[in-house]
Formats: sequence, C-alpha cells, structure tokens
Amino acid sequence: MFGRAPALVSAHTLSRDYIRWARILAVAAVLAAVGARLVVTRPDLLRGLLAAALALLLVALCFRTPRVGVLATLTFLPFLAFTRRLLIEDAGWPSNDPLLLVGPIVVFALVIRLFVMEGRPLAPDRLSKLILALVVIATIQVFNPAGLGLTTGVTGLMFVLGPLLWFFVGRELADDALVRRLLVVLVVSAAAIAVYGLLQSESGLPFWDTQWLEVTSGEGYTSLEVDDALRPWGTFSSSLEYALWLGAALTVAVALALHRSAYLLLALPVIAAAVFVSGTRAALLGALFGIAVIIGLRTRRGGASLVTVVLGVAIIVGGLAVLGPRLQEAAGQGGNDLVQRQVGGATDPFSEQSTLGLHWELLVDGVTDGFTQPLGSGTGTTGRAFGKAEQPSSSDQGGSEVKPTTEVDLSDMFRSFGLVGGLIYLLIILGVCVAVVRAYGRGHVLALAIAGVLICTFGQWMTGGHYALGPLTWLLVGWLTARASREREREPEPEEAAVALGPSQGPAQARA
Repeated sequence: MFGRAPALVSAHTLSRDYIRWARILAVAAVLAAVGARLVVTRPDLLRGLLAAALALLLVALCFRTPRVGVLATLTFLPFLAFTRRLLIEDAGWPSNDPLLLVGPIVVFALVIRLFVMEGRPLAPDRLSKLILALVVIATIQVFNPAGLGLTTGVTGLMFVLGPLLWFFVGRELADDALVRRLLVVLVVSAAAIAVYGLLQSESGLPFWDTQWLEVTSGEGYTSLEVDDALRPWGTFSSSLEYALWLGAALTVAVALALHRSAYLLLALPVIAAAVFVSGTRAALLGALFGIAVIIGLRTRRGGASLVTVVLGVAIIVGGLAVLGPRLQEAAGQGGNDLVQRQVGGATDPFSEQSTLGLHWELLVDGVTDGFTQPLGSGTGTTGRAFGKAEQPSSSDQGGSEVKPTTEVDLSDMFRSFGLVGGLIYLLIILGVCVAVVRAYGRGHVLALAIAGVLICTFGQWMTGGHYALGPLTWLLVGWLTARASREREREPEPEEAAVALGPSQGPAQARA
C-alpha cells in the first residue's frame, strides 16, 4: 500500500497539471479567436494586439522563470524593427507603434518584481547610486522650461529609462550562464543579420523595406543615403545600430574564441564583410580597436597589457596609413560608394571624406553647453526624441536656440542635463571601465567579451532609439557591477587577513 502512494500522488499532480494547462490553452484559444476577429474587421488594431500578446507572454515568462524571460526578450529586440516592417502592408505605419513598448513593459515588470514585490535594495553600490542619480536628474529635466515641452520630455525620459533599467535587472538577475548565452546570441544573431544586410546592399531591398523607406521618407532618414547608395540596416531601424551590433559581435567572437569557444570564429567572415560595407566607420574602427584591447587584456599583466594594446593600435593606425592609397584605389575601381566612403574615411581620417572633424566639433560644442548652460536644455532635447518633437521658434524659447543631438552620448548628457548630469554620466563611464578591468583581472573571462562590446559601442551607450543594443549593453554592465560587489564582499579586511594568516606570517608572506 505504501509503495503505491508516490505513484498516486504523482498521478494526482499530473492530473492537476493537465487541468491547469487545459484551462490556459482554452483561454488562449478564446483570446486568439477574438483577436483574429478584430484583425479581420479592424486591421489597424493588428499592431496593438500583437504588442499586447508579446508583452503578456514575455512578462509571464519573466515572472515564471526570470532569466529565461530576459533571454527571450533580448533575443527578440534585434528583430523588433523587422517585425514592424513586415506589418506595414496589412496594418500601415503609425507614428507611435505600440510594438515599441514591448521592451519597456518587460523591464518595468521586472523592476516591479525585483524591487517592489521582493524588496531588493535598488542602489547598494556606488555605480548603482550614480545611475539612479542620473535617472532622477533626467526625470526632473522633463519639466525644464528651456525644453521642448512635456510630451517631448516624457518621450525623452523613456529613451533614458529604457536602457538604464536593464542595468538594475542585470545586476540582480544576470549570472554567468545567462551572460554567456546572451553573448552567443549576439554573435549568432549578428551572423544572420549580416547576411540580410549584405543582401540589402548587393541584391536590392525586399518590398517591406521599400515600403518602410517610402512611409518614413518624411521622418529624416537622410543618413541612409551615401551618394547613389543606401546604407544597409539589416533587421534594425537604424543603420548605426545595425553596424554597431555587428561590430560588437566581432569583438565578442574573438574574445570568446580566446577562451575555448573557437566555433564562434565561423561567423567572423560574414560579419566582418557586412561591417566593412556598412558605410559606418565608427563600427569598423571600434571593432578593430576593441580586438586590440581584448588581445592586450588577455595577457593579464599590467605592463604587458598596456604595451600590447599600444602596439596593436599602432599597427592598425600605421597599417591603414601605409596601405591607404592602395585601398582607396581598389575601392574606387570597385565602384561601391559605401566601400569608398569606408576606406577613404578610415585610411585618412582628416580628409574631406571623413567626418571626424565634424563629430569632434559637435562633441566639444555639447560639453561646452553644459558649462555655459549649467541647468541644461531638458530631457528629450537631444537624441531620438528631438527628431519626433515639433521644433519651437526662437521666440518661444526666449531667444535661445534648441540644438539637436551631438551624436555622442556624453556630450548629449551635458547639453540635456546640464553640468551636474554630464559630470555624473562621466563618472558612470569611468566606473564602468574600472569594473571591466577589475572583473577580468579577477579571472572573469566573460568580462573580456563585454570589454569588446563597450569599446566598439563607446559613445553610443545611451543613444536613444537603439532598442536592442542599449538594453543588452546595460544589462551586461549590471552583471559586471554585481560581480565586482560580490568580490569586494568576499575580500577580508586587512586586520581580518592578518588574523587569518597568523602571527608568524608578515606582509611579505601575505603577498606571496
């Protein structure tokens, strides 16, 4: 009798599971039928219904198994814009697409679970406090009278909160297994996206991409045009995010290959080719410098690492300078405007083909604004929200000019959030760099790959509109912060260490 009890309990549990799943499937079937009926009669509701279904599914997954939910969400985000384009023919193109809210809804739900329902501390370490301070400043700056209005301010705040909240989620939820999976997803997805981007460059655009260009022609996507060519943008809505995603994947593949994941090198040829013809020099040079730093840090010796990094950068710069004329001649014969632009700007950054001087002027101008206008111009006055705002006249702003983005996140912070906000973000950047070096110095091999991501995307960590790259970057930074905090907690105080070593061991023995 007693031997059959476990079987009876197991059968009873299995029966309850069947009943629960049957109810879930029944509800899902009813909702699907209602949704299908609405889509047939109101195709304009398709985007909203799909966004609600995706958000509900991902939030439920995050509450059930949070790490799986995070992995699923960050795997979906690189294909968000592609999904939006596929719906143009049936559902049109709204100015405010509800699908853009899927990522923010998921991260808000995770924050509520972690810090409201579970009561975890929000800012237990220095970097968390700095990021929380930046969030507070961004919220206050929504009401800056020098800004573009409350609507633009709230929109701009979403572009700030969206990425930064992933930092807190990464700090609390991310572990080594999740981070490794995310980095592998980055490389694998980049390989697939690179193939799609190469097809856009070489074989023409599919009809959904052509439709997207037509319906967004009035939204200022002029940066896609390079002479007679179009920059590829893959599955993203931004050619810059596309190129940076591929460049970051290059550095991750190299970093993980140095630590027994050589299979990822199979993706390098197609990703490297796509980066080269992307027409975005920042991604190409960022990836090259990132790989040089990765190889240098691999030595794990301070002096040797510095020498290796300097030597690697010198080889890259010198090689481009020496081979520049031949590369430019070959690019000219090829007749590809994107390749000519890439080669011309990379081999001779101070020529007329390069925009380095213009970017430097914008950077200096933005930082200077933080000092000349220490109260800032308000949230949403730079970045993606600025492009969506209705620009006021000078008289509406009391004679002051509202300037657009500087195309670099640090100078945008100085311009939007004033002197204090810009300095806080500068401290955040320094804190992240220190966390990377310390983490890899303690043997965390994944920190080497994250260093590559941060170097390749440097200056674009907080660029609004990078719906996939921003969340991934800040989640990885959150993991680094958590690892550093745990390591500090494990380190004994000097007095405790002396007691543990015993009276017969002095400082020399301790160091040994």
